[in-house]
Amino acid sequence: GCLFLVPSQPAWGAGETWTARASAPVSTNNGAGLVCIGDSMYTFAGNVNTSFMGYTVSNNTWTTLAAAPASVDEGGALALSSSSDSIYALGGNATANFWRYSRAANVWETMASAPVITARGAALVYPGTGDTIYGLGGNNTTNFWAYSITNNTWETKAATPGIVNYGGSLVYYPASGDSIYALRGATADFWRYSIKANTWEAMASLPGAVGAGGSLLYPDSGDLIYTFRGNNTTTFWAYLISANTWETKASAPANTHY
Repeated sequence: GCLFLVPSQPAWGAGETWTARASAPVSTNNGAGLVCIGDSMYTFAGNVNTSFMGYTVSNNTWTTLAAAPASVDEGGALALSSSSDSIYALGGNATANFWRYSRAANVWETMASAPVITARGAALVYPGTGDTIYGLGGNNTTNFWAYSITNNTWETKAATPGIVNYGGSLVYYPASGDSIYALRGATADFWRYSIKANTWEAMASLPGAVGAGGSLLYPDSGDLIYTFRGNNTTTFWAYLISANTWETKASAPANTHY
């Protein structure tokens, strides 16, 4: 199984702790991804298999769910949508596979393929409201797209400032009404994308280069974005949005990678 850990959310500069939770039913690896809605989390196992699992936070329990339509590997990614029932997913694995999962029916549906194949560093994010999901293509490209939920179509948006690789990740900052933050992966580069202007801006570099397993999380409120460094390290950082600065937080209890 896989170690599943939850950090506390302290104030900037305060102490923090990690708590071990129930291990996932199967090991997770390349392309695993993770998405949260209410009391539930969902994840692929990745690692070139079709396993898909749900976790209930309040009960600390896992459930094996309907298998993905095809094997998921590097570039696998998950995102919520305007519907509380639908989760959208890139299959990665050097394919253009794109699917929709119904939480209520526990079934997958094939949607319009991504514009090109996705692999390491691919990511998805939904900005909380509206009709659009945004995605990085990863795979050593600058591909960045918008997907229309109602039209089931993709549109090419402004290219990222550099190629995206292992550790590419996206997160939306709701208070801005406009900003998506991104890890480039394989470097310390950190960017902000304006949805309204369709432009990218370089932000303060991370304290070190991220790698496979690098990821971003915004905890629904506050001024902090949290980041795993990945690259087989325990490093965990917090980004103070208002100050555009980084701080090192309590190390994860185990290495993060892929």
